[in-house]
Amino acid sequence: MASVSINEIDIWSGIICPDENDMLVSDARAILHWAFNDQAKMRMEELATRNGQGKLTEPEQEELQAYVHVGQVIGILQAKARLSLKRAGDNNDCWCMPMPQRQQVWERANGRCEYCQMPQEHDPRPFHLDHIRPQKHDGPTVLGNLSLSCAACSLFKGPNPAGYDPETDEICQLFNPRSQNWKEHFQWDGAELKGLTPVG
Repeated sequence: MASVSINEIDIWSGIICPDENDMLVSDARAILHWAFNDQAKMRMEELATRNGQGKLTEPEQEELQAYVHVGQVIGILQAKARLSLKRAGDNNDCWCMPMPQRQQVWERANGRCEYCQMPQEHDPRPFHLDHIRPQKHDGPTVLGNLSLSCAACSLFKGPNPAGYDPETDEICQLFNPRSQNWKEHFQWDGAELKGLTPVG
């Protein structure tokens, strides 16, 4: 693979200019979850270390440059995605969080929805960051107020910090994955997720 010049990056920027041709909201959200997996991160770190020592072979230099190229393109696409979401009225400032913080939320959840425990690989719809205390109720965009959520749980929860218990008709707080133990409040029974407590 030939090395990528700054001119090529300029061309990419022009093709996906953030001032024109906004992305669909669903596409923009999916792109903001793009990240190198752990294996790729380890390989990049190994190559960068060997490069600093002047020990890279020519194929390894091309491999490192390829990683750099992909990272640059992802960065351009994610910048466009954030602007597209902003113009679409999606004011969820999770999209503006730096990648390391968003990655922390994903790693903390082990790639599972923190409300139903469904792994992302078993759901075709992209997971996203959810405000446990909703922004509508002044919930801050900080790690302690964020969880990883599948689309179904996010739609079910909505902008609500509490709900009515169907058995008692009393208001109770919804499950908080930062302060409560999932197994104490939920249980999978085959394909059905059951609540064990009013919180669940």
